[in-house]
Amino acid sequence: MKVLLYARVSTEAQTQKHSLDAQLNALWEFAKEMGFEVAGEYVDRGISGRSDEREAFLAMIRHATTPGASIGAILVHKLDRFSRNREDAIVYKALLKKHGVSVLSITEPVEDSPAGLLVEGILETIAEFYSRNLAQEVKKGQTEAAKKGQNQSEPPLGYRSVGGRLIVKPAEAEIVKFIFERYLQGISYRKIAGEVEAKFHKSLHPSTIAYILRNEAYIGIRIWNKRQKDGSIRPKSDWVVKEQSHTAIIEKDLFFKVQKLLKQRSKPKSEHLLSGLCQCMICNSSLHSQVQRGKVRLRCPEKLCPMGSVAEEKVAEAVFTDLELLLHHASPLGKPDLSGCNQEVRRLVLLSSIEKILIGRTALEIHYLSY
Repeated sequence: MKVLLYARVSTEAQTQKHSLDAQLNALWEFAKEMGFEVAGEYVDRGISGRSDEREAFLAMIRHATTPGASIGAILVHKLDRFSRNREDAIVYKALLKKHGVSVLSITEPVEDSPAGLLVEGILETIAEFYSRNLAQEVKKGQTEAAKKGQNQSEPPLGYRSVGGRLIVKPAEAEIVKFIFERYLQGISYRKIAGEVEAKFHKSLHPSTIAYILRNEAYIGIRIWNKRQKDGSIRPKSDWVVKEQSHTAIIEKDLFFKVQKLLKQRSKPKSEHLLSGLCQCMICNSSLHSQVQRGKVRLRCPEKLCPMGSVAEEKVAEAVFTDLELLLHHASPLGKPDLSGCNQEVRRLVLLSSIEKILIGRTALEIHYLSY
């Protein structure tokens, strides 16, 4: 029987207890003892099992469900390596089962019987409980540390972290001051980066310059829980703000002058008709908009996903055809004509009618959420 091997660790600290090498060695030995043919090895490092957004995991699922692959089972060291989310475990195991693929834990043998399914379900539920409970406890600890103004990440340029406190590094602090002063004089990120390298022999990317100029840490303020995992800003009520948590490098007057200038110089973000609405039907990633030769294309950001890209105008044409038909049946006024509306009006109609547009390999493979 052909099998695939899957190993995962959530954090660097976990590698001490559940090292990838130990998992993989045990999986290979088990496969050899059972006479299985290993058709692939997949590994996710530093990724939680509570999410299915795991590159190797999704690639393994695609391999196992590819017609003609003839995979009989996926081997894991423990069931919680496959998933710590009960719902995901059920969905992916059901998908695999349709293709004749089972998930086998080499340390938790479960019988293929009603009683065995019950035991497996209990083990997966315990794994999810452990993961969620641990996450809550970690969040509590992080919140308390944030309230005390303790540093919980890589210290920004100009500081070093000692016992959770930010301590000024004088030489780097001079670079930070130089960056703020030059930006206030109207110099661009790219030119400032070049000047910093020439004057201080420090290589900084222009995007790093932009980050430094917006970082409240330089006026002695620590803000925790400001951003979501996807980079979006949380509501201010969720932030944990600690003022005067450490020595400031930049005077507040200079900092806020720079913030005002940053706001004046910021370019409005371009928004296309379907911006933020489209999602890949294959891997669930949000599609990115790209302009090629004046035409907007929607592309899946996952390199291994076979989705590729589609022209936005083709998707829009199919979507609005469906939408006009829906409004025709829902309204006593007859079929509306949205083609003459400007983009702003058409987008408002979309936002009020559709939460997400799920797109497959072609513009014809379209499904909707919240129609």
